[in-house]
Amino acid sequence: MKHSILKETVVIFCAAVLIASTVAVIFSFVYNAGLTEKIAGQFARAGAASAARAIEGVDYDALTQSKSRDVYMQTRRTLKSICKSFELKYLYVYEPDTESDSIRYIMTVASDEKQDKMVASERGLGKVISHNLTEQEQYALSGEEHGEAYVEENAYGDVYTWICPIYKDGSVIALVGSDYSTAVLFQRTVKRTLVIIVPMICVLILAILISLFAIRKKILLPVKALSQRMNSFITDKGVGFQPLDIHLDNEIGEMADSFSKMSGDIKNYLANIKTLTAERTRTSAEFDIARRIQNGIVPENTEVLGKFYNAFARAKAAKDVGGDFYDCFEIKDGNLCAVIGDVSGKGIAAAMFMVMTRTMLHDCLSSGYSPADALNNVNNALCTSNPEGMFATVFAAVLNPKNGELCFANAGHTRPVITGENARFLEIDSGIAVGLFEDSDIKDNYINLKKGESIILYSDGVTDIVNKNNEFFGAERLFEVVRSSGDAKIAVKSLEIAASEFAAGAEQFDDYTVLALNYIGDKNILRLVPRESSLPELRKAVLAVTGKNRRGKKIYLACEEAFVNIASYSKATAVETEFEKQDHILRITFSDNGTPFNPVSANIKKKGFDELDSGGMGLSLIRQIAENMWYKRQDNKNILFLEFTLKEE
Repeated sequence: MKHSILKETVVIFCAAVLIASTVAVIFSFVYNAGLTEKIAGQFARAGAASAARAIEGVDYDALTQSKSRDVYMQTRRTLKSICKSFELKYLYVYEPDTESDSIRYIMTVASDEKQDKMVASERGLGKVISHNLTEQEQYALSGEEHGEAYVEENAYGDVYTWICPIYKDGSVIALVGSDYSTAVLFQRTVKRTLVIIVPMICVLILAILISLFAIRKKILLPVKALSQRMNSFITDKGVGFQPLDIHLDNEIGEMADSFSKMSGDIKNYLANIKTLTAERTRTSAEFDIARRIQNGIVPENTEVLGKFYNAFARAKAAKDVGGDFYDCFEIKDGNLCAVIGDVSGKGIAAAMFMVMTRTMLHDCLSSGYSPADALNNVNNALCTSNPEGMFATVFAAVLNPKNGELCFANAGHTRPVITGENARFLEIDSGIAVGLFEDSDIKDNYINLKKGESIILYSDGVTDIVNKNNEFFGAERLFEVVRSSGDAKIAVKSLEIAASEFAAGAEQFDDYTVLALNYIGDKNILRLVPRESSLPELRKAVLAVTGKNRRGKKIYLACEEAFVNIASYSKATAVETEFEKQDHILRITFSDNGTPFNPVSANIKKKGFDELDSGGMGLSLIRQIAENMWYKRQDNKNILFLEFTLKEE
């Protein structure tokens, strides 16, 4: 359904007039109300002061004795004259009694004759009523003025009241009050507002009518002609196009001239679309390649298993490529290096800076540099070749797995979490991000991890996750999720699940990276000769860890099969069996010095029924009982990892 621009313009102008008028009325009313209120206060004050002087000029004792006396009636006429002169509603004289919380009226007058007769009767000489003194009355009794009138609601209506003291021989003997009607105040405010607003609205409406006429002639009619010509141009695809006969020295004229040049531009534009489409396809392919390269350098998941530790890392980029990175690797002396970093910015630039930073750190740590020396060397190198002024926060650590000593250094990264019985945030020097200033002088720090403790490293993309209520995941929530975690992989997976449930489908705005390092300590190691005669000793060791229950016996069957395979195929002369128990997880590691032999991928002949008593019932049995099974060749040894859950089925 088409809409007329002229009609919409009229509606907009009418709405503008209505809004402007409403705002003007409000502001004018507020201003006039304040002004009228100020004048009313001045009238009330002046009327009260005049009445007080009139009372002080007569014989007060004679005034208070009888209504019939000439002095009383004369004074009342004087007050009534003052009441009318200052446009007051009431004037009244009374004596407060603070002890009994009451007041005694001397006289009351009103501007209106009918009201005057009523108040003369109801609030005349000697009338006593209960009354708690107001703040203004207390000031007046002490001989001071409060400074402003106050609003009072009584049986005679809403009024602005001013209180003035009446003196005799230097002492306050009575009070005089003057009331200015709030209804009169409102009427005068409305009248003042209308005097200002009505002419203004009339002028505004006239100006709008003139504007609408000019808009129709100078804008709407030319635009309509331009629209019709455009429709014709689309229909015949520019064939036989004639320039518009619009000669205006304004934006509409410029639009007409631009439209006249559009035909050739559209042809060029269509040609450019093909080029742009091809360019976008190429860019998308390059991003895909960059993402695969980055995943090769910083995989989404990495697990490192050692004799005295286990480590696991998880990374997710917010865009195709990101600036977060981690590194986790063993060095020659058996120590484990763990690094996590966060580069400023996102996208290709951050990814390139990340690769450069991570590569240099890896080389330094692999060469035996301490974490601080590695960060200082990388920082100096980045500062000399960093034209874009980028930087990265980095936390680097080296674990000595033999004694649990952790040497670490920080360059502006988030505080890690230490898990275990004494779970806590690791208090560290915040440091300075690498790439900002030369000679940052980053220092090494040391702590000793206890057996079972882990250090959790993370980027701010984890704590800055936002849910649909714009709440941050936060460091405290992260701490509560991982504080009791033991196994590194379990810690990272638990944190990822908690973060995903918290975000509940909200968009990820920052890169997400977590690295957990769990120090196991010296394990329970059993050294066996690779012969079937060693099976009873293996059985005793396994059941000592698992207990003599149904689950323990199944775990032993899997271990027996693994041990027999080693004895039968690896030609080893010694086997070490290590037991690591954490919560409900049991990890058993078989290490032998035989020839390279991978039982996970080996094609072992299936045994017949008559061969079962010799041990070894197939890898299928191990896979059915074990939760996980993996193999690696390290230091000229075959290492087979079996992981079991100790919960009963």
